[in-house]
Amino acid sequence: WYQRRVVITAGMALRHHPETVHFQDYNPEVIENFTIKNYHKNCSLPSGVDLVGISPPPPSPSSARFFSGDWDDMEGFFETYHLIISSETIYNRDSISKVLRIIARHLRREGGVALIGTKRHYFGTLLGGGLVEFQEQLKGYPELKSTVVWSSEKGLTRDIVLVTFK
Repeated sequence: WYQRRVVITAGMALRHHPETVHFQDYNPEVIENFTIKNYHKNCSLPSGVDLVGISPPPPSPSSARFFSGDWDDMEGFFETYHLIISSETIYNRDSISKVLRIIARHLRREGGVALIGTKRHYFGTLLGGGLVEFQEQLKGYPELKSTVVWSSEKGLTRDIVLVTFK
């Protein structure tokens, strides 16, 4: 299914009726002012709304958790996941190593999928980053493989990368 549905928002991911959903961002302001509000909009309807010809929102997962902070500090909170979605997180070498470490430790080995939205190159960053550096560091994880499943050449080249276990 991931090859046909590459662009996934939190709401779309919830439509697959997961039992547990975890949301994480480095900045607590993003979690508080954006993620939690969008989660509630995608999982509930205001009273009195009549849905005619519109599919209802997905049922709320039995468990939703929201985290903020550096991934190294979150390590003890993460579980094993069927799906990891990440966007604009591999902008330098340090963040690439953290993303790969999280995927290797927390992606389900059987059928687990990680989708990473990224720019091909991040300009103005002295620390490297982007798809090319990601693929280079991925060589240090022989148990993982990646495939670019979508690209856009408009403006800055952007890609969506699928990562799974071999």
